[in-house]
Amino acid sequence: MYQGKRNEQSAVTFKGRIGRLCLVLLLFAPLLSGCWDSVELNQRAVVAGIGIDMVGESEYEVSLQVIVADEIAGAKARGDTPVVLYREKGRSLFQAIRKASQRVPRVISLAHTKLVVIGEKLARAGIGDTMDFLERSTEIRLPVKMLVVRGNTGKDVLSMINNKVKSAQTTLSCGKNRETIGIETLFSATNIHTRMEQGEPIFVINLKQTGAIQEAECSINLQSPEAMKRLQEQWTEETKKMITSTVREVQRTRSDVIGFGLALERSYPKQWKRLSSDWSHYFAESTVRVQVTSVLKHTQSRTNPYSKGESD
Repeated sequence: MYQGKRNEQSAVTFKGRIGRLCLVLLLFAPLLSGCWDSVELNQRAVVAGIGIDMVGESEYEVSLQVIVADEIAGAKARGDTPVVLYREKGRSLFQAIRKASQRVPRVISLAHTKLVVIGEKLARAGIGDTMDFLERSTEIRLPVKMLVVRGNTGKDVLSMINNKVKSAQTTLSCGKNRETIGIETLFSATNIHTRMEQGEPIFVINLKQTGAIQEAECSINLQSPEAMKRLQEQWTEETKKMITSTVREVQRTRSDVIGFGLALERSYPKQWKRLSSDWSHYFAESTVRVQVTSVLKHTQSRTNPYSKGESD
């Protein structure tokens, strides 16, 4: 009988130990699973903005504006614009985003997307499927601010402000009959600089672009230095207007997808600490200056249009 009681006490003690062990495992399980599934910030590609366009009749082109973690802070920061743009096409929005994400060397995170920029062509064709995808996405946190650009694409808007553009097309008006001149951007690089004036941040966007004339419908002597200079100045002004207009539109959304906050934190950390708690307000009210330097290096093959005169 004594032996049976001892066995019973041992069983109770054993069950108690098992119970305590299970309790400990339950308490630590979230921490363990968090360690297994976590991805460090410097291993993530945080997507701040998404550009969505239609190419052809039914294909999507997606542009992912990815924040470069090394440029936010740390010894590796080089002072460049802290974002990179990745673009891909697909038959569906899901396929285009998936293909674009495969080009990113890190695990992408859409959870912090602040702005979706939709090109005019897609907007006119209808954005029902786009809205349906955004609402169903388990990664993108709604509500996300959306911007429809008139006469342009989401790709070009994100590229022009934040990225180094390898190729783009610009159409300039010339002549009295709505004739045009087409310029291909061969290279473009953007930098954002921050200044403090009377205790407030001033942001200066510096863009340098090089291009070549692709076609000219109007009468113009492309061998004339004066004519080329006028075209260069016109291209500069058109680019400046586009950037200024885009920045104003983005400021209205109060979403800093441009990266002004990152530039301020990098250059003036104390001022950033003072303004960061209400940055959406300060971003919307910030003074932005745009400086554009343009170079038309050469034209393509011919110096003048076949059917036009050579007046400058």
